[in-house]
Amino acid sequence: MKLNFGVKIVVFYILFISLILTLVIKCYNNKVDLVTNDYYAKELVFQNKLDALNRDIESNHSFNYSFNSKEIVFELDSLLNNKKVEGTLTFYRPSNADLDVVKPLNFENGRQAISLSEFKKGFYKVQFDYKIDNVQYFKEYSLKFN
Repeated sequence: MKLNFGVKIVVFYILFISLILTLVIKCYNNKVDLVTNDYYAKELVFQNKLDALNRDIESNHSFNYSFNSKEIVFELDSLLNNKKVEGTLTFYRPSNADLDVVKPLNFENGRQAISLSEFKKGFYKVQFDYKIDNVQYFKEYSLKFN
């Protein structure tokens, strides 16, 4: 069977439109997560976070962490044991915003334990956003849960 030039153009056109529609449907169904929902508002106060990060570096505060089979334990620096530490501990999952975990800082005897059952396997950025004596500090770690 021999196809004439007009039929070949129509078949090519139909295949091209099918390809474009397939790409549009795939792009529409693809989930895209921003770092945060209010990205632009947080961008305006980003300098405050940089200042808090610099204050943390200058202060030499340390939050040590260790794993066991059931939990991750964060420990305060001994210099901070007598001070009130307020803030949040954010486990940010870059690949999926639904897996982010936010916990208030609640150190008892300089320790805070968080169950590993709350996390899926993968890479997390741990962000300490904390306040001591009304001075804001910020620290960030990278962790991988297996």
